[in-house]
Amino acid sequence: MRSPELCAGDIQAHIPGISDVAFIDRGGQKAVFACAIGGYRYALKLLCAEVDETEVAADATERAIREVATLRECQTPHLVQLGPYELTPVEIHGRAYLYFTEELVDGEDLRSVLRTGPLEAVAVARLGHEVSSAIGCLWEKRRIHRDVKPANIMRRRADGSFVLLDVGLVFDLDETSLTLTGYIPGTLPYLSPERTDLSRKREIDFRSDLFSLGIVMYEALTCVHPFRQGASSSDEVLANILTGVPPPPSQVRSSATDLLDPAIMQLLAKRPHLRFRTVERFQAALAETGLLQE
Repeated sequence: MRSPELCAGDIQAHIPGISDVAFIDRGGQKAVFACAIGGYRYALKLLCAEVDETEVAADATERAIREVATLRECQTPHLVQLGPYELTPVEIHGRAYLYFTEELVDGEDLRSVLRTGPLEAVAVARLGHEVSSAIGCLWEKRRIHRDVKPANIMRRRADGSFVLLDVGLVFDLDETSLTLTGYIPGTLPYLSPERTDLSRKREIDFRSDLFSLGIVMYEALTCVHPFRQGASSSDEVLANILTGVPPPPSQVRSSATDLLDPAIMQLLAKRPHLRFRTVERFQAALAETGLLQE
């Protein structure tokens, strides 16, 4: 299913109660706009409600229902929050759509931040602590994010805190699967090894998200992806994820402290049981580095 190809004027003309609409982005199934509601800025996500005969992805409507439910149930400042409009139908130019709103984070995504260079160790420790809090909040509801990556992490302009975005691919262990058989949702360079074994899909847990967070922290500290180095194809990246052992971050960037090496390398362990048993244990390891600021 393609994302809706509508302009800001279409949205403002057909959805009541919003103003100052501006296009932000268009993904695989959703178009995203900024808008004002009651004097506050929000992100408005719009998707087609009609499924045609060529549909090969999961039912977008069911996935949106799960996304909204997850945002409603998971309350933490480090996971994007649901806005005032939950999933609502609307007809535009004779076609059926669904939309909902969520917090519009004022800041910059981590992918853009890292284009100017790596983060200092204090910021990377904070990144790990705050994004793992979002991962832990999801896991309390037996949900796994499945797409932790720099493009889905925002750094707030006001205070430098980090927020995990886009739970559109969230996996709920207590609900039916929404993904087409044989397809692995997510972003390949940030997959955990166990995500590639589709026969054990329902055995994965929060430690899969922690593996992805380990990649993000490694990249944030060094501006080097631990599994892309030396790889010239997607197959080679995948092989590195499954079997490759990268050097500790401090050996990649000489100016980086080695204080974070143990925690990051444990996150990148190939087998989940070799990673941290709980989010809290990982956060305790970060605290022991002395890098977390009050």
